[in-house]
Amino acid sequence: LLGFSQLDGLLHGAQIMDRLCQRAAQCGVRIGIYGCGDEARLQLLLDALKQRYPDLQVVYAVSPPFRPPTEAEDQASVREITEHEYSYYLLA
Repeated sequence: LLGFSQLDGLLHGAQIMDRLCQRAAQCGVRIGIYGCGDEARLQLLLDALKQRYPDLQVVYAVSPPFRPPTEAEDQASVREITEHEYSYYLLA
């Protein structure tokens, strides 16, 4: 897994995400991010990623409300997700 050749114990999602973002920035790969709790947390995550990996291309990021979406919201989300061109789509 992207450089984790000798795993000893648990591999946390944040470790995978960090390594994936590092490689994406190095290789010019575009990513999308869905979730993160709320818009304020999502912005904190985006700010931290931009500071850590200035070349990272986050082309789509959204943190929907934590409840079942309405039919209209669901359709809008699917449309937005498919409109963007990225190689990795991260669920935070």
